Amino acid sequence: MRAPNLPPLAPRLATASAQRGWRMLVVTFTALCLVSEAGAVFTAFATDLVLPGHAITLRVGTNTPGAVDTVNFGTIAGDKVGDGATQPTAAAVRLDLRARSTIATYRTVTLTADSSAGMACISGTCLGPGTVIPFSQVSWTSNATAPFLGNFDVQNSSFNGSSAQTLASFTSGSRIQHDLIFKYNNTTVYPAGSYSGKVRFTASMP
Repeated sequence: MRAPNLPPLAPRLATASAQRGWRMLVVTFTALCLVSEAGAVFTAFATDLVLPGHAITLRVGTNTPGAVDTVNFGTIAGDKVGDGATQPTAAAVRLDLRARSTIATYRTVTLTADSSAGMACISGTCLGPGTVIPFSQVSWTSNATAPFLGNFDVQNSSFNGSSAQTLASFTSGSRIQHDLIFKYNNTTVYPAGSYSGKVRFTASMP
């Protein structure tokens, strides 16, 4: 995810509140996806979810092979930094996970996210201390477009900054499809600058 870009600060002001008024953050993060299976392959398959063999597909963002989507939270004005007013993205990110298996050998499908790296400062005042905004500052609203799995779908939540956060788990022969609206929670004051980081989504079916 990429954090907000902050313009250069003006000469230091006399009060802390005045200094805060000059702060600006730009936050962005990049969504990557990885699919792993016994055969370790990306496989496209027909709409039938119970067929000979096992297969799993995961799409996060643009439906273009090799594409990596960027989620940009834009710029947060100085007097708004850290005030708790969330910064939502303008567009939803599509998440589509399908898994098939033979009738006799259903398997457990798990979707995880690695947000452990956080969003590091890439320009601005934040370069001095090497500030990193944890991904726990990012949450999402999940709108299921194929909501037949109920509690097994991806629920509204936030990243926890771990390397293997479980987002969903269900039995093969199923599909989950969601439009995720990400939000920067904006609950902490960070040094002015631009921040960027990556979240890797992984689907596995042992």
